[in-house]
Order: sequence, then structure tokens, then C-alpha cells
Amino acid sequence: MIELGIDAGAEHHAPRREALGEALARVGIRSTYVGSKGGGPLFRLGTKRARARLAENLGAAPSQAPAGCWPE
Repeated sequence: MIELGIDAGAEHHAPRREALGEALARVGIRSTYVGSKGGGPLFRLGTKRARARLAENLGAAPSQAPAGCWPE
């Protein structure tokens, strides 16, 4: 599972949150928004396919990225 955190200070800007969710959906990345009561704010990518699509869109991990911190 991958969780994409959202800056809590900007969380009150619902249009940004909606835009991010729509952008993920447009490139085929299925996500679920989790609010502050569920440990968020964040978007959760729970399926193997969603994680693979994220990795495909991001490309190779930067050399300085710690092991396990980049989607595969």
C-alpha cells in the first residue's frame, strides 16, 4: 500500500484535493481519499495495479532515494 500525504495546512483547499484525485484518475491510478479522522489527509493507493501505474508515471527512483521509499 502507498499513501500519498497531503500538506495539512493546505487541506482546507478542497479544489486542490479534488484536482489531485482527478489527476491520478486521468492517468489510471485508482486512489481513495482519507481524511484526518482516518490518519490523513492523504490519498491511499491500495491495489497492485495502482502502485504499478504510479511507478510507471514517476519513472526510476532517484539515486538518493532510500530503499523501499519509491514505488516499484
